[in-house]
Amino acid sequence: MFVQEIDETGKAKLDGQGKPVLKIDPNTGNPYFKSDTEKGSLWLQIYNEDPRGWDSNKNTPRLILAEMERRLRVKGAGMIKGQNNITDDGRTAVAPEGVPPPKVSSAKFNSEEERSRATQAIARGVYKNEEEYLKWRDSGDTTGYVEPNRRPDFTKR
Repeated sequence: MFVQEIDETGKAKLDGQGKPVLKIDPNTGNPYFKSDTEKGSLWLQIYNEDPRGWDSNKNTPRLILAEMERRLRVKGAGMIKGQNNITDDGRTAVAPEGVPPPKVSSAKFNSEEERSRATQAIARGVYKNEEEYLKWRDSGDTTGYVEPNRRPDFTKR
């Protein structure tokens, strides 16, 4: 989308971090914009849809970049085999055809108290999620996890 500086061998110059060095316009101090690339033409297309609206906003570059990335993501998902009819419904994950859906856990909490204890343990980082807690609970192996801040119950003998 921007013009890169070229060294003597014809390769793009890189800075100390391995990022390409852009040509800077000496009059404005901004990099030269290259409108003949896919991203450059998409940038201009988005800007030209409502130029007066973009001119009055101080976050125009960020907003146009976000819209450009969204459109490129939708276009890329449409290029995946079998995904030509994708719609942009806000979800970013796309599974290819033939991939089975994830398994649904059939385990349930015995009470709301157990659910709240599991939620607190997940918040503390003892378990990753409810599914892991239920798997541990149903395995019968109590040596794998130790819950800190747990009060012992001395009423049971």
